[in-house]
Amino acid sequence: MTLMDYIQSDSVESDWMVRFLVGKPTGIVDEHDLEEAKSVLREKCWIGMQTRMSESVLRFGEVFGWNRHPQWAQCMDRFQDGAKRSNSNANKKIVDRDGDEWNILTQINALDMKLFNYVLGLFKEQGNACSPRCRRW
Repeated sequence: MTLMDYIQSDSVESDWMVRFLVGKPTGIVDEHDLEEAKSVLREKCWIGMQTRMSESVLRFGEVFGWNRHPQWAQCMDRFQDGAKRSNSNANKKIVDRDGDEWNILTQINALDMKLFNYVLGLFKEQGNACSPRCRRW
């Protein structure tokens, strides 16, 4: 099955993250649900970004107290050096942002796209709330 076949099938999911956060697996989700999902993230979650993994782990270390563990520095050194990292998605095809698949998926997942843009700002806001130790990059 191609990506386009999946997009055009009855199996395609829409706005999965918004649905998950508001506990609404079926039915219509709307802007009200999006606002509720934002509230859940703002009030109950610390955000990490895969594209800024080292900074995210430093933040989690401070927020959750991991950085008080005697082996924290050693662990972070190994992590930042890339020890035992793997990415099972490394060889998968990237969807072209100018292609039909991307355009259709962004329409199907319009609320999730808005949520992601909100999360980018929330990541920055939470970083400002951390001490300078967890903001280094």
